[in-house]
Amino acid sequence: MRVKIFFISFILLAFTVFAQTQTSTSAEETKMKATKNGTPVASFKGTGNETTKSFQLKSGKATFEAELNWEKPDNELAPGEGKFAVVLQDQQGKTVEEVIATFDHFDGARTVNVPKDGKYQLQITAPGPWSITVEQ
Repeated sequence: MRVKIFFISFILLAFTVFAQTQTSTSAEETKMKATKNGTPVASFKGTGNETTKSFQLKSGKATFEAELNWEKPDNELAPGEGKFAVVLQDQQGKTVEEVIATFDHFDGARTVNVPKDGKYQLQITAPGPWSITVEQ
């Protein structure tokens, strides 16, 4: 009887580990697919608030891979502290699309539609170090 219970427990544990591994792999693959849609067009790194130099985009989809490297734990944040926002602007500084807007740590990608060929820039609001790669 003990052998049977041990065997069943072992099978359930193995299945649980396998299922979690598959979920992690799927999430990783999703991120890789989101960031491997095109060729890097521009890459930026900075700390805090900044407007990037302009870069060329074509009409169509563009993927923005971003990471906020901020070490402050969420439970230590004051209200409104920790905003991370990435806004795509045209050359005149007009908002085209809010690409990312969160009050949390961020490591991911978002694809948006670029309305027309032209020069664009990013307006970054960040409480700490960040990096962004634009692919198209």
